Amino acid sequence: MLERITACRLMCKFKRFFMTDEYLFRYMPVSDHAQRFVWITEVLKERKIFVPAAKDLNDPFELIFEMNSSGESPVADQLEAMMDWKTLKDKMGVISFTKSPLNLLMWSHYAQGHKGICLKFKINNKDRYSKKFKEISYSDKIKKYEDNEIFWTKASDWSYEQEVRFISVSDCNKHVKLDQIGLDLEEIILGPNISSDDVMKIIILIEGSDLKYSLSCAELQMTSYKLSLAALGIAGIKEKYIKIKALQKVAEKYK
Repeated sequence: MLERITACRLMCKFKRFFMTDEYLFRYMPVSDHAQRFVWITEVLKERKIFVPAAKDLNDPFELIFEMNSSGESPVADQLEAMMDWKTLKDKMGVISFTKSPLNLLMWSHYAQGHKGICLKFKINNKDRYSKKFKEISYSDKIKKYEDNEIFWTKASDWSYEQEVRFISVSDCNKHVKLDQIGLDLEEIILGPNISSDDVMKIIILIEGSDLKYSLSCAELQMTSYKLSLAALGIAGIKEKYIKIKALQKVAEKYK
């Protein structure tokens, strides 16, 4: 029942066009959690990604819709017949992507203070992609449920994220294969403050398999408060971070 409701009510009635850009990006920490590298390995080696429930997102207004004067939704009765809307956050699976790999705030908030990575995904199947993805709009007004926009609208304060969202009920709290949702992982972008140890873990992971990913670095520009991408490749990145590691050891010796 929930599957049919999702297909009919959440996907078929959307009027805003789907995003047609070629790539999506997802920022990730690397070493903030004991299991984090396991999750990264799943994406890189098994080409699958976990779909968390909406309740785990960091926006307290997530999936909130406008109430009437009695404090209830104008469509509460209709919703009760379909599903308990109060548990909507438990049932709805959401993955957030973004349109830019060089956003300072995104690196800070979602990639462990620039110590993590950013994954670059190519949209390789527009039909599969368009069934589940949509670009977020930003507003200062909470939407009504019947507008079918509560799933795709966030407060204006979040506009810096440039979010493109994947939503699925059937995949909530499960792993989904990238090719099933129209994506293919192409590149790993290292954060400007990533540790040498984390860099070498990622390189070992890539070299120890048949993975064919590009590897690049997000670097601080010297004349403006911006980041730029340096496509160094595995050999160039090894050389860079081996030197950094050596300098760190020297610095520690003379502390």
